[in-house]
Parts: sequence; C-alpha cells; structure tokens
Amino acid sequence: MWNEFAQWFAILTLVTLTIAAYRELGVILQPSRLANEGLPLGSRLPSVVRLKAPPTQKYERVLVGVVAEGCQSCERFLSNLRSSEALLSDWLVVLVAQSRNQSYLEQLRQLGVSVVADTSGDVSRDLNVHATPLILVADRDWRVQRKGVTHRVSDFLRAA
Repeated sequence: MWNEFAQWFAILTLVTLTIAAYRELGVILQPSRLANEGLPLGSRLPSVVRLKAPPTQKYERVLVGVVAEGCQSCERFLSNLRSSEALLSDWLVVLVAQSRNQSYLEQLRQLGVSVVADTSGDVSRDLNVHATPLILVADRDWRVQRKGVTHRVSDFLRAA
C-alpha cells in the first residue's frame, strides 16, 4: 500500500514540475508574435501618455511600462523596477495600468512614478498591447526606440 502511495506521489510531483517547467519556458522564450507587441519603432507615444506625465525636459529617456492587475509577470516587473532605481535615476518612468482598482493604482503611484489608469482599455489599444508586462523605451521626443515583453527591467535596459 505504501509503495502504491509513493508511486502516485512521485507521478504527481513529476507532473507538477513538468507544468512549472513549461510555464517558465513560456516566460523565458518569448514567441515571435511578441515581436509585434507595442507601437512600431520610431512611432510617437499617444498624447494620453505624454499629457499624464511630467514634462520631459530634464529626462533624456522615457520608460513606459504596461502592467495588468493580477498578472504574475507584472508583479515581477514591478519588483524588478524597484530594484532598478539606480539605473533609472535620470529616466522618466510612466506606468500604464490596466486596472480599475483604485488601491492597485495607488500602490503603483507609491513607487514614485507617473501612472496612467487604463480603465477602458483605450490606452492599451493605442499602444498595441496584447501581452504584459510590455516595456517601451522612448527618447525625449516620445518616439519609441526599443520595446519588449519582459519582467526583467534591468536586463532589458542593460542590453540597450
């Protein structure tokens, strides 16, 4: 009886580990369709993002992060954003939040960044977002220079 229990336990453990490995591979290996996420390079960010943010005169670059409430990768993105403060000291950081939850939006504001609440999904449509977290790097004229779907902010910025 104990042998049978041990065998079923081993099988369930292996199935769980296999599912977890596939999930992590999905995060690490980004499908080619994600290359089309976000605005095309050279495009100007929509006015709703530009108008909600402070003036960019003192910033050479702008990081726009699109996050969704309840997204685990977005939570990792926010954690990585907090730990990348030194890298982002001379950047303007704007978060577009796909959420209506005011407490979530306030939590994002406490990070010391500008937050655009995308309650209707219009901003995400304007930015051509279908997967989160999306990072758009723009110059001081709000033109997209780099983009990617990743939670690894510091790695993404260092690869620039």
